Amino acid sequence: MGTLALGIAASTAIFSLADAVVLAPLPYENPQARVMIWNRWRGFDKTWTNPAEARAWTQRCPSLAEVAYWQVDRA
Repeated sequence: MGTLALGIAASTAIFSLADAVVLAPLPYENPQARVMIWNRWRGFDKTWTNPAEARAWTQRCPSLAEVAYWQVDRA
């Protein structure tokens, strides 16, 4: 009986996590119109961006309504 209860509890926990992370709608409007742009350097498929590049995308790509970027720095 305990094994059955443990199995049901584990299944419920996994489904709850999957529902919250994978199945829940994104927290902003029109998610299908959003894109993610990565830089690519020799030897690195995905790298960070910098403020100058974000400004250039804003100025040179009128089809982009807004541009946001993030960067991870070392302390």
